[in-house]
Amino acid sequence: MDGKFKMEVKKILHIIFIIISFSLYQGCSETQPKKNDIAGVWLSRDGAIIEFKKDGTFIAKHLPAKNFISDDENSEKRFDCYLGKWAIKESARSLDQFLWFVELNFVKNSVTDYNNTVFSLVISGSNFMENKAPWKKLFNWIGDPDSGNRYEFSRK
Repeated sequence: MDGKFKMEVKKILHIIFIIISFSLYQGCSETQPKKNDIAGVWLSRDGAIIEFKKDGTFIAKHLPAKNFISDDENSEKRFDCYLGKWAIKESARSLDQFLWFVELNFVKNSVTDYNNTVFSLVISGSNFMENKAPWKKLFNWIGDPDSGNRYEFSRK
């Protein structure tokens, strides 16, 4: 290889390094979701609905118990939440890419045993790390998170 070719290869590698570094920086920087980002109606593929209100309350319909409540007796049933409270929380710092979640407090439900149960939905964003606005999905893991199986809600 001649010297000129080596210099061109070095320039190209330097540019690639800068692009990758910038992409990783952008993917890792934090953007905290706001209440307005979550407020509104969210739907799952199987017909469950959660309506988050700006005042920090929510209502929900047709939630599958098996994905929200640890209850073997009612695992195949669905339930409604007539009154709940929600808040955006930051997850504990770890190597996990998901930094934010919506904490749901099911205050009054169609199954009274579920009253005052607390549950969380992960907030998923739009970049390759899923940690930046616009916030596109709310989900919880089904089984082992390493499996990648999610129960998801999308904004209506």
